[in-house]
Amino acid sequence: MQSSSAARETFLILGISLYYAEPMKLGMSKAMFNRLAYLIKEKVGFRTIYKSWRVYSKSKANIDGRPLKTFLISGGTNVSISGSAKISHKGTLSLGLGPHLFAAKTPATLIMNKNSKLSINGSVFIGKGAYIEIFDNAQLIIGDHVSINSESRILCKESISIGNDAMISWGVEILDSDFHQITYEDDCRVSKPIVIGDHVWIGSHVIILKGVTIDKGAVVAAGAVVTKNVPSNCVVAGVPAKIIRKNIKWKR
Repeated sequence: MQSSSAARETFLILGISLYYAEPMKLGMSKAMFNRLAYLIKEKVGFRTIYKSWRVYSKSKANIDGRPLKTFLISGGTNVSISGSAKISHKGTLSLGLGPHLFAAKTPATLIMNKNSKLSINGSVFIGKGAYIEIFDNAQLIIGDHVSINSESRILCKESISIGNDAMISWGVEILDSDFHQITYEDDCRVSKPIVIGDHVWIGSHVIILKGVTIDKGAVVAAGAVVTKNVPSNCVVAGVPAKIIRKNIKWKR
């Protein structure tokens, strides 16, 4: 028979679909299974089932829509979800998992503050050492077939949207806010939304600043600092980023 710890891990890896499974096939007692199922149903199963996860929550997060298909969280991952936060999940979220050629030794972190929203609209991979924080009343939307690699950082104060088939390399920083007010001309907004379109490739150590839209099929070269909109199907590079190639196509 499976050990209780292995049973817990199996339950979580397979996710909500096991809510309808027979407990003895999982190698756990009926009482344990019922408890696990209750926690999953109440949407905070990952908070208490696996003690090696450093997970903190004032109360249970609200998960909208259909039940989770899969929510994979690596052991040691830091997760803090406010009771007023909302998660809309329509696919597979892998948080802090590996292995990866450039995998960090530090755990991944996901922080959702008061009234924040996270929308997962397909298969999303977030690597080890990544840091994602959604501040009060802000919204992060991530599309299908999206990879966010190790040591990348997303700080969302207002709104960040990442389209389908986006590929974000390691060490990338995406910040939709200056976090301190800087007044110039007639513009004094501290935060502005960021939109990353479908099939966009963000190279390593890129910095994307507030108010930027990166259109479909674009490539941002490693080390660039993006301060202005990027047209579709072009390559931008440099500090600040400028167009160096047009009418390009790229494949994963």
